[in-house]
Amino acid sequence: MKGKPKSCVIKCRACWGAAMRKGIFAAVGLAALWAPASGATEDPFIHAVPAQTLPKGLFEFDRDTAGRFDNGFPRYDAVDFANALTYGLTNDFQIGLLVSSGYLHANASADATGGSANFPRNIWYFQSVGTSFTYRPLDPDKGGWGLAFSIAPEWKRADPFNARNYGGGYGVEYRTLVQRDALRNRLIFLYNLALDAASVRYSAPGAPQKYEGTFDVENDLGVTYRFARLWAAGLELRNDNAEPGKHGQSFIWVGPALHFGNERFWSTVGYMAQVYRSAPSTEPASTVTGDNIYLRAQERHEIVFRGGIRF
Repeated sequence: MKGKPKSCVIKCRACWGAAMRKGIFAAVGLAALWAPASGATEDPFIHAVPAQTLPKGLFEFDRDTAGRFDNGFPRYDAVDFANALTYGLTNDFQIGLLVSSGYLHANASADATGGSANFPRNIWYFQSVGTSFTYRPLDPDKGGWGLAFSIAPEWKRADPFNARNYGGGYGVEYRTLVQRDALRNRLIFLYNLALDAASVRYSAPGAPQKYEGTFDVENDLGVTYRFARLWAAGLELRNDNAEPGKHGQSFIWVGPALHFGNERFWSTVGYMAQVYRSAPSTEPASTVTGDNIYLRAQERHEIVFRGGIRF
């Protein structure tokens, strides 16, 4: 039996070599697709904040746009705009400047909960300006566990629920951030405990102005999985307890979040729906706030788009 011609052997070897090269390139590409993005920005949720800080000497500008809908009225649409400029003083300590504003379109008939409310209300407003300071004693990239603490004092100008201007107001948010990374940073768990204390006063012609204190406790949890090198998807839960132990209420929202991020740019889009509300406040149902507008109940639906860029 005669062997194959020499030219055929050469061609087969060439084809085999080309196939091997294609296989190697495909394997490398697949590995790059699933490998964690080294140094990538991780901010995969719309409320839960990772236990991370900016590298020393870097700036980051963030812009959050949140739509809040359905507050128990025939019409309630609110849009919040939050801007933050953050700077890494060290690898484990960062500072930031925060500015927020919003838009409210609310409409309701005069009933037991609306009273003589000034509807319809269609207004743009400036909400607050503040600063933030974050310290990270544990880096999640070193050992898989992350821990950070932040404090954010702010001067408040308007109420985000009814858009009424304060005669004066200030507040402070304290936040503890816990992070756990697993599966080579592809699986991330986050937990935040936030305490928000504020003191505000409303302007009322002919009435004495006095400060009214508010206090909220918030729990944020999230789990996300990196299904591609720069993409992650997850589920987030938010629990807000307004005025605990007084006449407040507890709310829970749940929803998905999709995240994209590299070393310079990141973006996250998420949706949350209210799935739980505790018993109504002990205050009378006819109680009104802010120009006779009763808008204390939290919204049922929220859609948020977040984006940031480093430089």
